[in-house]
Amino acid sequence: MWYKLLMAYSIDFHKKVLAYCKRTDSITEASDLFQISRNAIYGWLKLKEKTGELNHQVKGTKPRKVDRDRFKNYLTDNPDTYLTEIASEFGCHPTTVHYALKAMGYTRKKEPHLHEQDPEKVALFLKNFNSLKYLAPVYVDETGFGTYFY
Repeated sequence: MWYKLLMAYSIDFHKKVLAYCKRTDSITEASDLFQISRNAIYGWLKLKEKTGELNHQVKGTKPRKVDRDRFKNYLTDNPDTYLTEIASEFGCHPTTVHYALKAMGYTRKKEPHLHEQDPEKVALFLKNFNSLKYLAPVYVDETGFGTYFY
């Protein structure tokens, strides 16, 4: 009995149930007899009225707004473009571009933590540091401090 809950009903079964409903003019009676919900019968009636058939609706993949191959080629040629520029190129919204990039595994550009050093500032630091050579080095163990002393 549980297998009926997990499987779709056959088209022959749809036809039998709908023929019984037409003969008796009672959807409730048909649902009790065939042990299916009235909503299922109403759905089949709507499907037959809309399409003229009782075939199962085949659901495929969603059509994509952005052609992924063309998109990937565009990104390799133009790696520094903004979302708005890409969206205008492909005729869609920047949010669409964002989700397509996310689905394809692209991430945001990360700002590097290390910046180029200013040579003048480095020279000034080394000059000041070298002027302290006459002092003895002091090593401080900071593991016991609970506050910052600067």
